[in-house]
Amino acid sequence: MGATKDPKYLPTLIDALNQNEPPEVMMAAAFSLGNMRDRRAVEPLSELLNNGEPQVRLLGVISLGKIGGENTIPLLKEMLVDPEVNVRWDAAIALAKQKDRTGLRILLDLLDRKYLDSFPNIDEIEQVQVLMVVINIVPLIQDSDFRGPLEELIKSDSNLKVREAARNALLNF
Repeated sequence: MGATKDPKYLPTLIDALNQNEPPEVMMAAAFSLGNMRDRRAVEPLSELLNNGEPQVRLLGVISLGKIGGENTIPLLKEMLVDPEVNVRWDAAIALAKQKDRTGLRILLDLLDRKYLDSFPNIDEIEQVQVLMVVINIVPLIQDSDFRGPLEELIKSDSNLKVREAARNALLNF
């Protein structure tokens, strides 16, 4: 439904965000609403941010980030202190995509291989994905605090794609 972006599905998807639905249903509905990018879904999606399931909160953050807009910024800022690290990371990324610097410290951490290594469940492929996402959004917020970490990646990262992306990000400052 979300892939079609057809607004006729909006009420059905919003109804599926009901806290009485299984988490998988809420997550699928949130994902679809994020793909639709319809601002009318912001308020219903915001209810997911208080859910006890970290994956549900994560999909709420991701979807709000896809929709964007001024009314999502306060919601995303609140999620920068979520107990689940993935939720915090995606909130910082979503804010940066809207040129908001509030998650700067989190983004700087995500550019540090030692920090990423502290999460044993994140393999090399996932680390590279995280690094590439953050490197690609760095030019959006143009903060000089990124220069050092980017230069370090250029100089010493083991992945050539990461080094090249960091070099390009510095060029776009």
